[in-house]
Amino acid sequence: MVQRLKSVLRNPPLRLALKAALFGLALFWVGSSGLIADPSTGRVGPLLFFVFLSSLLYFRRIQHPAFFGSFLVLICAAVIALFFLKGGFGALTAGGWLAPQNAGLAVAGILFFVLTFILLLGTKDLVFANRPAVFYAAANLLFVAVFSLFFLAEKTSYFFIEYFLVFAASFVLFKNIFNFLAPYFPRRHLLIAAVSALTVSEMAWAVALLPLGFINSAALLLTAAYVLSDFSLRHLSGNLKRSAVFRGVVVLAAIFTIILISSRWGI
Repeated sequence: MVQRLKSVLRNPPLRLALKAALFGLALFWVGSSGLIADPSTGRVGPLLFFVFLSSLLYFRRIQHPAFFGSFLVLICAAVIALFFLKGGFGALTAGGWLAPQNAGLAVAGILFFVLTFILLLGTKDLVFANRPAVFYAAANLLFVAVFSLFFLAEKTSYFFIEYFLVFAASFVLFKNIFNFLAPYFPRRHLLIAAVSALTVSEMAWAVALLPLGFINSAALLLTAAYVLSDFSLRHLSGNLKRSAVFRGVVVLAAIFTIILISSRWGI
């Protein structure tokens, strides 16, 4: 048994799968704990254990770059998402896998964050061959999580805090994307990431006023983030042309038009 475990730990893909399984189990434990269902219980043990275990699994081997900012966004988004899915976790822990209906969303949420963890950790630990594409996919999944949580959250009481969190998470993700995919002119990364994050945040503010639904709203913001990152990467590599700008604007306009047409409007 010990020899088999050692052989698994020496195999990068198997080691990655084992870490992802532990991450998913820890995330499920936090979701099914009393802290998520009722924060007044004060049961912060599972949450602290999840943060500690996730950090241990992720930073067990330090590679450059470590994507610390993206990992922090992943942990925060996963914990916040648990509060939206607490009803689903209540059904799972009570044995009712089919009721309420958002029990399936709880499972989907775990799988979503486990997949993001795999892509991020696999990029850091040199498991994947095409690391730039894999990290870009992980960053876009984190954008999906951040935007979805923003549009799911209540906007009446903590809007400015939520707005700031969207800006901060977007800034971190843009900065990591530019640092890893375009290591040219690193002094420009900070400014371009700040402008891109501010643009996305302002769009989130405007889109939040429209009755599009959180899925359509998140899809629109993801398209905007993708177009902005594509423009910025082309600019940093000296390959930004009019055709690329025109194509990006057309794609964003087309997605926005489709979302507007498919949304239900009413007074």
